[in-house]
Amino acid sequence: MSVKKEDGNNPYRGSLIFTNTTLSFEGTTIQLKNVTRFTTHEVKRYHRISPLVLLVSIIVFFLSFSWKGTGYITVISGAITGFGIYEYFRPKLYALIIELSSASHYTFSSVDKEGIFEICRKLTSAMTSETPVNTTVTFNSDKIIFGDHVARDKYEVNNSNIAKMGSFNNNTETPI
Repeated sequence: MSVKKEDGNNPYRGSLIFTNTTLSFEGTTIQLKNVTRFTTHEVKRYHRISPLVLLVSIIVFFLSFSWKGTGYITVISGAITGFGIYEYFRPKLYALIIELSSASHYTFSSVDKEGIFEICRKLTSAMTSETPVNTTVTFNSDKIIFGDHVARDKYEVNNSNIAKMGSFNNNTETPI
């Protein structure tokens, strides 16, 4: 998926590579001195099926079993009910928004709330740090992994203690 300049309704899948001066993703490189703000928030998801329509479709679905010759009504109300229930139980998305001095912004979304917050903290500290930082962050389906896949030093943030992960300066120049 591409990084969109929208609201981040779809989880981002890919990698972020950042140093003290740059942030790279999907062939794009941003100088961190052009970043005006990092923000995090919960993504507001809009439901295509209102609660009233969902309630009516559930009632019609169950009542249609007692009616004769209403197979189409059962299928249609069942489909509306199923999709409506799926929409209401989707996992929450959290976004990291990177705003640039050019007034454009990039949104990276994930269901991993702690991972998004940790990326924001690490990017902020990389901008102000005097020591060299070179970190790869990979957005997977439901978790964010800190580390380089080649060097095999993955650190998962989801369901783990961030203090036990070690250093985030994990893209070393020397081969392992």
